[in-house]
Amino acid sequence: MRIVLVLALAPLALFVAAPAVAQAPVIAVEVGFDDAGSTGGWTPITVTTRPDRPFQGELQIHAQDQNSGVRTTTVVPLDLAAGAPVAVRRVAPPGRLSVSLHEGEEQVASAQANRVAQRAEMLVGVLGVEAPTGPPVTMLQGNMTTRWVGVDPEWLALPHGLESLDVLVVGPDEWASMDEDARAVIHGEVALGGMSLVLTDDPDEPVLGVDISLADPGLEGIAVRDGEGDPARTVAVVHPKGLGRVAVTAGDPTTLSSTVAWEAVVTPRPGVPDVRDAESYYAQPWASHDLLQFSGEVPVVPAIPFLAVFLLGYLLVVGPLNAVVLGRLGRRELAWVTVPAISVVFALGPVVVSNAPATGAPVTSHTLTWWLDGAGEERVAAAWLGIRTGTQSATFEGEEWAAVPWGGQLGDARVITDGPQTHARAEVRNGEVMGALATRPVAAPPPMEVDATLVDGHVQVTVTNTSDAPVDGAQLLVGNTVRPLDRLEPGDTATVTHDGALQGQMPHLPGFPAGDQFAALAGGMPTAQPMPAFPDEFGAVDQVWFPGQGVQLFPAPVRLGTPGLVWVVAGVDADPSGWTVDGASGGTADAMVAVGSRVRTEAPVEVMPPAAVMTQGIETGQFFDHGSIWVPELIGNGLMRVRLPELADGAQLGGFLQSFGPVELWDDTARTWRNVNRSFEGVAAGPILTPGHEVFIRMQGEAMGSGLAVAPPGQPPGPETVNGMFIGQLEPAVEFMTPMPIPTPVPIPTPAEGQ
Repeated sequence: MRIVLVLALAPLALFVAAPAVAQAPVIAVEVGFDDAGSTGGWTPITVTTRPDRPFQGELQIHAQDQNSGVRTTTVVPLDLAAGAPVAVRRVAPPGRLSVSLHEGEEQVASAQANRVAQRAEMLVGVLGVEAPTGPPVTMLQGNMTTRWVGVDPEWLALPHGLESLDVLVVGPDEWASMDEDARAVIHGEVALGGMSLVLTDDPDEPVLGVDISLADPGLEGIAVRDGEGDPARTVAVVHPKGLGRVAVTAGDPTTLSSTVAWEAVVTPRPGVPDVRDAESYYAQPWASHDLLQFSGEVPVVPAIPFLAVFLLGYLLVVGPLNAVVLGRLGRRELAWVTVPAISVVFALGPVVVSNAPATGAPVTSHTLTWWLDGAGEERVAAAWLGIRTGTQSATFEGEEWAAVPWGGQLGDARVITDGPQTHARAEVRNGEVMGALATRPVAAPPPMEVDATLVDGHVQVTVTNTSDAPVDGAQLLVGNTVRPLDRLEPGDTATVTHDGALQGQMPHLPGFPAGDQFAALAGGMPTAQPMPAFPDEFGAVDQVWFPGQGVQLFPAPVRLGTPGLVWVVAGVDADPSGWTVDGASGGTADAMVAVGSRVRTEAPVEVMPPAAVMTQGIETGQFFDHGSIWVPELIGNGLMRVRLPELADGAQLGGFLQSFGPVELWDDTARTWRNVNRSFEGVAAGPILTPGHEVFIRMQGEAMGSGLAVAPPGQPPGPETVNGMFIGQLEPAVEFMTPMPIPTPVPIPTPAEGQ
């Protein structure tokens, strides 16, 4: 019994005496800001851990694209001390997110990230404050809700780190201590992304190039008054900046006593992220194939001739040649061995060759650099054919790139930041197409100066070539109308006056990015050169249209022709010095620039055509589909915001709206939505404007060609036709009808048992 008892307790004794095994690090994941963020764009993700032992390995953040199925892994090297808490912050591409911790080849921990639900939330971030609170934006109830979130200053160092925010509130101490790099990140999100920056104190210096002050709003600044006291004091000043706005408040904006004043300062971000834009490269994982196809750099794969030669060679070797050799040796019985051996060689040969390292892959690329109100961004799309099976990689010089592998048949797609380089890498098989997409901020000035002002009711644009090279073939885009420009030598200036009309269609920029291959300024529109097609049985040729490619790098404000913005688009010499492709042998490269400007005013406006009025779609869950605004989950309406300058007394509004149904205007005086006809005129601007000089419109229809016009009392707001195109008879002036109630969503009934 003693022996049995000792044997039974021996394993327990060994277990007790054994040293404690170090546990794997536990990781926690937070998506967005306080688990709130954009569902369609680049998403902030924070991974926290506290290892109980020294750890050297890597963190992998996985994003599973729901369209292509490709999983992109962002790799972050880790070298952690025992017991030291660490928070890793990165911006992940769209998709289903998960994270894993790896030590060598072993995965030691993993966690699923709770993907931010697709909600219509307006995110107001406060820099350096945890769990802030503030009032909602009441006018958006029924469409959106307001959520306050804390923003760690570390997010200012990451590309696209602030893309989820509608508003960023910054205190005076935080702004004064902020370095120029962080301010440049905010500048890009405001001017190019449409975010609003709110400073809670009067600055001592220009903000993002804007002279803004509570004491002097300036020509374009709008003074927001509290509405209490006599006279009412100025509590904020709002100044337009590119697609976004800069505002200054007299103290913390949450202390504004007037809800109307608060809503004038804080409004939603316009537009949609590139990854949700149906016409952008990001939303089309297979567009890399089309880009390479159009380049002419795709080597002809002689499938049938190669197969014929291969089979003929095999038959000659395994048959006559084998028989002759064995006959001369007098060992014909060895055919039982030589025939299988020859078969194995011919079977394994192509496999070995196809798995050799890739060399000489032809590359085609499109590069766009665009500027708006002083902020710039570079966009690169590159595609190449894998002529060998193996790992393909595009290397971008610098840590400021936000890159993703691109293609429809990629394996083990990874983004690795290695010191001063960013790699977009994936496994690709022989004959498949791989690509890479990347963006980075640009600090260099634009090659042209574009200035647009309102003169006598028309848009006057002055373009100056500030570069050292001539600009040839440039095109001027005012709203959604296009006009070619003459050749501009270095230092030359051209002035163009435009009537400010809108077309009822998308803008077309012929000749971009090269030759006549790309004629439509939209991904899904026909190109100028149809691909060759075979005649049918009756001899007729059915032209096959392919989508344009390089223009998909243009952001939606350019492709859709956003009213209130003027663009000059031109081709330039390609300089792909910031990135390379492993094993590439050169290829075609097209480069484009787009320089934009807002239409500015120098006095209170009496007449303003629709192309000069800033009209923007607000993201409330909708997405752009070739210019349409759709919000199926939100009472079938899209939300548009119109920004207006200081208006002359008695100014009236007229509508140029391509709506499929009724149009609702927000009456800021009555604090309710009002129903009007889609092509209205004679509506007084006074009651409609918010204190921030904005008009909000709800409708379902086309973004392209839609806008408002400003006219004096008793005058129509604009022509009935534009360039000979009928855009709708202006209807007689209408009074506001009964307020249209916001429909209450009806829950779907639960089926009864057995149904």
